[in-house]
Amino acid sequence: MRFSAPITNSFIESCSNKIKVLNINAYNYRNFKFFHNRILYIILGKLATP
Repeated sequence: MRFSAPITNSFIESCSNKIKVLNINAYNYRNFKFFHNRILYIILGKLATP
């Protein structure tokens, strides 16, 4: 069933895919904090700052 709403989940799907790819490449990271910071940089780093 398709809805005719202008709202999509493409941004969330994009973020999820980026995290999955980063997780595959993150086996050499020192700890979870570095991995978490890298996720925030990839997702939030491209947003415009006020």
